Amino acid sequence: MELFKNRLRIAMEQANISQAELCEKTKIPKSALSQYLSGNFKPRQPRSGILAKALNVSEAWLMGYEYGEPATPEDLDKWDRELNPDDKLAKEVKLIEDVQNQWGKPAVEMMELFNSLNDKGQKKAIDNVTDMTMIERYKRND
Repeated sequence: MELFKNRLRIAMEQANISQAELCEKTKIPKSALSQYLSGNFKPRQPRSGILAKALNVSEAWLMGYEYGEPATPEDLDKWDRELNPDDKLAKEVKLIEDVQNQWGKPAVEMMELFNSLNDKGQKKAIDNVTDMTMIERYKRND
């Protein structure tokens, strides 16, 4: 995690972007980005890809799988076209933005947590949330 933390800081400095600006650009909660910058956690997909794209570095370099200097913007564009011909990452970012605009940051966090579960965990999460909707104290009052 130390390598990721350092590379994230380097990429932010090279992009001349603050933590607040990066949060706004990527829709990643400030609390999560703070954890990454302090070295407590490393992001998983899609956040690692979203950060790399926002900082104009390769995801492999940012995550510590590629050595040397960060890739150039031209390299990133070329790799993006080769690896992501249907612009899947942009669609994921748009989906996250839409969910956040519609239901707020907690919904995005729930989606990301849910996505990190295996099939059995996802089924259990759905069962638990379904059960909670039956309990009055957890229901919305609007």
